[in-house]
Amino acid sequence: MSLRTAVLKGARVLVIGQATAQGLVLIRHMIVAQNISTADVGIGIALMSCLTLVEMMSSVRPDALLIQADDGDDPELQASVQTLESLRGLISGTVLFLLASPLAFWFEKPEAAWAFQTIAILPLLRGVGHLDPKRVQRQLNYTTDLWVAVVPQLLTALVAWPVARWLGDYSAVLLLMFVRAIAATITTHIVATRKYRWSLNREHFRRIVSFGWPLLLTGGLIYLVTQGDRFIIGSRYTHYSIAALGLFGLARNTTAASRELVAATANPILLPLFSQTRNDPARLEALYTRSCQGLAVVAAGSCIPFFLMGGRLMGWIYGEEYHDSANFIGWLAAAQAMNMLCNPPIRASLAMADTRNSLITSLVRGTSLMAMILVAVLEGSLAWMAIAGLAGEAAGFVASSLRLHKTSGIKPGLSLRPACFTLAWIFVGWALSTQVYDTSSATVIVTCLSSLLAVVITGLLCFPLLRHEASATFARFS
Repeated sequence: MSLRTAVLKGARVLVIGQATAQGLVLIRHMIVAQNISTADVGIGIALMSCLTLVEMMSSVRPDALLIQADDGDDPELQASVQTLESLRGLISGTVLFLLASPLAFWFEKPEAAWAFQTIAILPLLRGVGHLDPKRVQRQLNYTTDLWVAVVPQLLTALVAWPVARWLGDYSAVLLLMFVRAIAATITTHIVATRKYRWSLNREHFRRIVSFGWPLLLTGGLIYLVTQGDRFIIGSRYTHYSIAALGLFGLARNTTAASRELVAATANPILLPLFSQTRNDPARLEALYTRSCQGLAVVAAGSCIPFFLMGGRLMGWIYGEEYHDSANFIGWLAAAQAMNMLCNPPIRASLAMADTRNSLITSLVRGTSLMAMILVAVLEGSLAWMAIAGLAGEAAGFVASSLRLHKTSGIKPGLSLRPACFTLAWIFVGWALSTQVYDTSSATVIVTCLSSLLAVVITGLLCFPLLRHEASATFARFS
């Protein structure tokens, strides 16, 4: 099987699986938002943010080592990784339980401390998951990971309506978090081909920690960038409310769906491909260039609908009170689009065992948190909060490209030029939104579809390599 065929086959599986999973997430959010108040949605988002806090600040990404390392198929190494993951779950759960009351106080919901304590069980469940679905990605096999992505989301979506109707408040979000976590852990064991076991191998532990400590710091920094705005908006010390957190958080989750779909599809493909070609600079550069150009077009197209009709979409999906997100949802989508562009330089660095690129990128992205705090102090709007996030993502992308150039010699222009294409369309989307804001829905939809077509056409005109790849792919299926 040729490399292109293997990639296309893997990409097809990933796109179908991850698109299904993200669609089910959207359905779950829609059901819950229509059955509980905006304030309760805000508490639910606070719970998820706190869980993400301990998860991201304790992860050394051993699953990436299984994919990247030459001996990633070694059963003993996998057993050591699974041992470390279970220990991490135990420590994370304990920390989260101890922080529950302070976190509830921070979000001005001390009566919900029990919920913050209860989610401490979730890291324990995740920690005993089987890593076989990640290991087999070395061979560009994503079928088992597809089941892990889709089955838990399907089950959670199926029970969302009765749970939300029965409980009617933020406890519905809590229960659904447990349903998903339990289903995900069980599914990893069902689809695994190896027996689940642990191993206490000191040399493997040393390798895992050496590989992952920059990613551990990166996780904390990524958390501050991706979740810090929620802690600021939901804080008792700012002029925002928990209902504003519900509005902003749900809008952010909605725009993040496209970024998560791209990341879940591209990253499992890019890391093995870059790893296989890391000793062949010409092939690596060609693959890198195509990935940057392709993601630039996808990123540009992903934010256009939110600029033009984001508020309408939020109102149609979640309820009329969410229409107010029209003022900032486009900028949230733009930040997610810029984040997509970081995938190629970071994955290329990771393929060459340079885990510090993620750390440096996150340090630069973290400067946006200071801007967000300033916006809150000045009692700025949620739109400025989103714009601050966009500025941080853009700075982080530049840093990741420069770091890759320093360590591997890959020219930063290969990623920076496609990024200019995306930025140009971000501002086109914003400009168009000011013109069609008060027009009919039909006019907005036509404008949106026309703009998306223009993104694709201009992308093919601007990027010859991408045009060649599209022609080859079309010829294969014609």
